[in-house]
Order: sequence, then C-alpha cells, then structure tokens
Amino acid sequence: ANLATPAAQVSALQLTQAIPFVLGKKLSAPPGTSLVVAVSGPIAFTRGAMVTEDGRGVRMFERCSPGASTLTLETDWATFARLATGRSDALDGTGAGEPLPYAVHTHAAASDPALPQAVVDDLAARLPSVMGVVP
Repeated sequence: ANLATPAAQVSALQLTQAIPFVLGKKLSAPPGTSLVVAVSGPIAFTRGAMVTEDGRGVRMFERCSPGASTLTLETDWATFARLATGRSDALDGTGAGEPLPYAVHTHAAASDPALPQAVVDDLAARLPSVMGVVP
C-alpha cells in the first residue's frame, strides 16, 4: 500500500538514477546497447540509458521509448521497486506464490543491427537478476 506517496516518488527518482550503472557495469552490456525502463501504476515513468564507446552507462533522453532501444523492461511500480532493491522473491515469486509481472523485450534489429541477437537475448535474460542496486 501507499505506493503513490511523496516518499515513494522520491524512492522512484533515486532508483531510476541507477539505471545507467545497471546497464553499463552490472550487466556489462557492449557499447551501443540501450535500455528503456517503462513503469506503470501509481508512479509511472519511462527512463532510458545507453552504453557509450568507453563502456559507461549514461542516461538517455532521446530515443527513450519502448521499441527504440535494444532492451525494454516493462513492469508496474511495485515490481520495479522490488527488482531495483534486490528482492530476489520478485524473480521467482516465492514471496507471493507466483511470479511478479514484468517483461523484458528485445529490439536488436531496430536499435543496433550489428549487435548479435544471441548477445541481446543473454542481456535480456540476465537483466532482472542484476537490477538490484540496494543491498
């Protein structure tokens, strides 16, 4: 409950600041890879990041729409908060009895045709498990 409070809004802002770090460092995505996180619910937002040529994740303000990036994570606010805070039960549903609603979509051909689909599929498979930025 209380998912739309001012404190939750501050938390969302802080958690989204880590998206470039997750993409560049924790996921070790190759240069040119981009990620859009689209969150729905009481706190809805769309944020993007991409990996620069030197391997750093940076915020992306242009092309920040699902389908225009290499990867898109779509979820609701409660699930994003659980993923971003490293709650492993968000991955397997052990806390709630069933998996939580999130989807990772790949769009390699649209964003970077030189990036092999196998690499993109691997990044998509590993993304939810590396989202946690809070110990």
